[in-house]
Amino acid sequence: MPVTYKLSEPLQTHKGEIRELVFKAPRARAFLDYGTPLVTTFTENRDGTVSYRNSFDYACCFKFMAEMSGVDQSDLEMMAAADLNEALASMVSAFAPSVGAKDPLENSNS
Repeated sequence: MPVTYKLSEPLQTHKGEIRELVFKAPRARAFLDYGTPLVTTFTENRDGTVSYRNSFDYACCFKFMAEMSGVDQSDLEMMAAADLNEALASMVSAFAPSVGAKDPLENSNS
C-alpha cells in the first residue's frame, strides 16, 4: 500500500511543482541494485540488554526514494532539509511498517 508524505514546502521538479511524495513498495530487486537504505547496528550493554541504532545510507536512500516515488533523484536532492528525514521515515514504512511506524533513528532497548 502506498505511503504519502506531505512536504513542508513545495518541491520544484522538471515536471512541475509537487507538494507530496507517494512511496510505493519497492521490488526485491531494488535491494540488490541499491543496497540497504536503513542500517541497524546492535550493541550489547553491560547489563546484558541489547540496544540498537538505525541510520540511513543517504546515497542509497535517494535511489530508493526516486524509484519508489517516481520523482527524479536530481529533483529529490533539492528537497528542503527539514523534510529529508521525515520523508525517509515515510519511505521506510512503505516496505518495513514496523520500523517506519516509530522514529527510525530512535535508540531502543530490548
